[in-house]
Amino acid sequence: MDPLITVGEAAKRLGLTVRTLHHYDEIGLVGPAERNQHGHRLYTQEDLMKLAQVKMLKRVGLPLKDIRAVLDHHRKDPDQLLKKQLSALRQEKNRLEEMEKGLISILRSVEVEGGWDWKIVNQFIRLSEVDDDERDRHLRKWFTEEEQVRLRRLPVLEDHSAETEEWIHLLRILADHRDQGPASPIVQEVIARIDEKTRDIFEGDEAMMNRFWEVRKDPEQSEKLRLYPIDENMLEFLEEASLIYERYQKGE
Repeated sequence: MDPLITVGEAAKRLGLTVRTLHHYDEIGLVGPAERNQHGHRLYTQEDLMKLAQVKMLKRVGLPLKDIRAVLDHHRKDPDQLLKKQLSALRQEKNRLEEMEKGLISILRSVEVEGGWDWKIVNQFIRLSEVDDDERDRHLRKWFTEEEQVRLRRLPVLEDHSAETEEWIHLLRILADHRDQGPASPIVQEVIARIDEKTRDIFEGDEAMMNRFWEVRKDPEQSEKLRLYPIDENMLEFLEEASLIYERYQKGE
């Protein structure tokens, strides 16, 4: 017969507290096989195995009432409980990932704007409330399936790629040098790079580029497509600088 183990030793082996083992006993989840003459709890190896199961199931987030059902195979199929918990964990994982993306986007907006802009933060909150189905409906309204594939190449703020970093850098330069005017050399240099990158994304499709710009300038449509909220004054500055760049390209 295996030696009986005191509650203190059982807690030590399992990495639990004595108080936790007392609680499990009091609620009838897992109790000691015996007590000594002084009423002290004594656990068997089988008890320890049950407690180890409880610890593992609690670690994956199962509540005690469901753990009780898993330990008692006659009451409920434990597979169904575990599948239910797995589904809940996946949903929570998705929720946390969305929260992470939101935080990264806000921090990236600080880089773009050169500081905190609560108007932009509030717009990000509204963007997060636009569900995927609504966004897809508006994408289909403006763009063909082939064009939507191209749109996936647009930079995403929560992405840490070199591509996204360059877009943030370009927008930051424009914001820092806007007071020099749209025709200034540094602004035109940035516009040239933006034009190059945009043509690469849209594969030189002028009609699509013009359509996207119309959507981009419309705050309501931009929000429905979950586009980064660019200030209207900056959009006007970009358009003016782009028109100047086009004239330069045509030799005017």
